[in-house]
Amino acid sequence: SHPMNGRDVFAGETQTIVTSLFDVSSYGGREVRFRFDFGADREPDADESWSISSAAVQASSTDPEVEFPIQLTLNANFPDPFFGVTNISYSVPEQGVVRIDVYNALGQLVALVTNRVHAAGTHTTTFDGSRLPSGVYFLILDTEEGRKVERMVVAR
Repeated sequence: SHPMNGRDVFAGETQTIVTSLFDVSSYGGREVRFRFDFGADREPDADESWSISSAAVQASSTDPEVEFPIQLTLNANFPDPFFGVTNISYSVPEQGVVRIDVYNALGQLVALVTNRVHAAGTHTTTFDGSRLPSGVYFLILDTEEGRKVERMVVAR
């Protein structure tokens, strides 16, 4: 029997990021798989659903000899689609200037999310898109290490 079997890690309702930490050190060197079970104590209404928009796995260790390389990433925003504020998560491998812009489908710059020096690591910021009309937009993350692009949708 698995030690997490039957244990609720998160129960409830949220439109924000939920962080759950698991110690999987006893599985070192072996493949680890995560399973998400969705359920309720009642029948869901026709307009209700369960979803995971994105998931991120981050490795860490208390052993100073262990190093985990960080890659340049730009994760899908959450929630997506959105109509007001959305969360943007990204990782940078080295300290440096990070710029994230929002472009519309015509390739026009419509917003600047951030343009500042970031420490190496994973970061999350919020973006207020409440002034943008409905449509498809592109998040573009630029650093000295490279460029990443993600699509996002504003729905009114």
